Amino acid sequence: MEFHPGCGHYLSFDVRVIQQFHLSPRGIIYPSHGGKGGFIGLKLVNLYIQPQPLDVMTMLGFVILIGVVVNNAILIVYQALNNIRNYGMHYRDAVLESTRTRLRPIYMSTFTSIFGMLPLVVAPGPGSEIYRGLGSVILGGLATSSIFVIFIIPSLLMFVIRMEKVKHVN
Repeated sequence: MEFHPGCGHYLSFDVRVIQQFHLSPRGIIYPSHGGKGGFIGLKLVNLYIQPQPLDVMTMLGFVILIGVVVNNAILIVYQALNNIRNYGMHYRDAVLESTRTRLRPIYMSTFTSIFGMLPLVVAPGPGSEIYRGLGSVILGGLATSSIFVIFIIPSLLMFVIRMEKVKHVN
């Protein structure tokens, strides 16, 4: 198996963001609880569409889900840190502004992923049972975790980011 150099740049960006936010990287990792929404999505598919086993493709959906959800939280945290460090904003204003400016990209990526996975879950046909679990996990997880990222992460960030040093801009 070969390691693509582009993967290293992506991983190093995630690690740098977590290191810059040394006060509490749990603020970035915490939305990975969106996996609970993945189980809810899988349970709804089992109840209303067709029984779906917890197979390898379904478990792959959890891996994909965690990667997408954590990136949404990184957008808010990274922008809030930039607002404080580069523009000298007060911590409350920095978090509110970062949430306001990053809300649109988060919604865009979430809705494209949800509508992209919807045919995998509801479309019948030969072979659909293979990808139904993957789609239901990602669909349910993104729906619940996007609400979590938009409302809970900024409120948690308000408490943690107070320890960040404000740069005074003249």
